[in-house]
Order: sequence, then C-alpha cells, then structure tokens
Amino acid sequence: MVRLTTFLKAKIVVLWEQKQPIKKIARDMGVTRKTVRRWIQRYQATGDVKCDRQGPRPVAYTDESERHRYWGWMSSMGPGELVEIGGRMNSERYLEVLKDVMLPSVRVAYPEGQIYLVHDNSSVHKSKIVKDWLNSQKDITEFEWPAKSPDLNPIENLWGQMVLNWDSSEIRSKKNLDNEVNKTWELLRNSDTCFNMVSSMKTRLQEVIDSEGYPLRY
Repeated sequence: MVRLTTFLKAKIVVLWEQKQPIKKIARDMGVTRKTVRRWIQRYQATGDVKCDRQGPRPVAYTDESERHRYWGWMSSMGPGELVEIGGRMNSERYLEVLKDVMLPSVRVAYPEGQIYLVHDNSSVHKSKIVKDWLNSQKDITEFEWPAKSPDLNPIENLWGQMVLNWDSSEIRSKKNLDNEVNKTWELLRNSDTCFNMVSSMKTRLQEVIDSEGYPLRY
C-alpha cells in the first residue's frame, strides 16, 4: 500500500479536478478508490488535504525538516510575482507582501485602472490591519468571497498545477527547493493555463447556481 504524503494527496485532488475518473486515479496511484474518495471529501470539506485554516498553498520540506511556504498572484495574463513566506503567514507579513510585492508588481503588468483582488476568508486576509490598508487604497477593489470556496478561485488550480509539474524527487535542500519552485512557476508563465482558468469563471459560477452551492469539480 502506498503511504500518502501531502504531495500525493494533493495530486489526487488535482487529478480529480481535471475530471479524471476515481477508478483511474486509484489505479494509477496504487491506492484504493475508497482512499481517493476520502481525500477528495476532505478537500471538499476543508479546502485542503490537511486541516490547515490558511487554505492550500505550496508547502514543502527539505531534508532538514524545515517548512517553506510560498505566496504568489495570478491574472488572465499569467502568473505574477512569487515569493517565499518562510513559515506560517501572519497579518503583518501578509500586509508587507501586499504593499511590497503585490501592488508594485501588479502595476508593472497593469499600469492603469482598478485592481480587483480575490483572496479567501482566512483570518490573516480579514485582519483589521489588512482591511484598513485595503480600504485606504482607492485603486484596489476587494471581492467578497464565499467561505470554503477554493473551487471558485482559479489560483487554487494554479497551485495544483505546480504540484503536478514539479519534480519532488530532486528536492533535497533549501536551494534546490527554491530552484524547483521558481522553475515550475516560470514554466506555467509560458502557457495559457491562467487565461483558461480565468476564462472558466462564467461557467463555474453557473455551475454553482445549478448545483445549489455544492462544491464543483475544479
């Protein structure tokens, strides 16, 4: 029996989101259909394959058992800036990322016009210092987002594509991990992946209406 690491659990979810049959996923990964269904149900209930209130993000460990976490943004033009967070995100760090990474890098891609920001309802995103700063930025419009709705946020599919594309067998040090993450991000930059994800939003919203709010296969 295969011991499912976080990487393999995430891969199950990504394959399922790509509409592969549960039977095929189980066969290809060497696990039972019951196991596949269990991790899909966990993802539908919590938005992750771990009970992580921050939601799914690329998280990896080096051989020194250090935890490394990354933050990035995307638009229909493709992946934007990617930065390492280093441990758990807090309100102060997130505000720093918004000010020093998100806003200036978005303005490079979109010099004019309103910025429409989509992020989930984690306590970090909804903290007072973050809300106060966003309210002070007249050129940023924050979308209200339904709770536990990763299937509606295209960037969750982008993180899933990173999990599928990177070669975790090569990650044995912090340096190699950074190289692999950035290489995978750049590969996705040179594709239509983000455009296709954003273009699917109209269909996703209609499917939510049709399914009366139940999770989608995205």
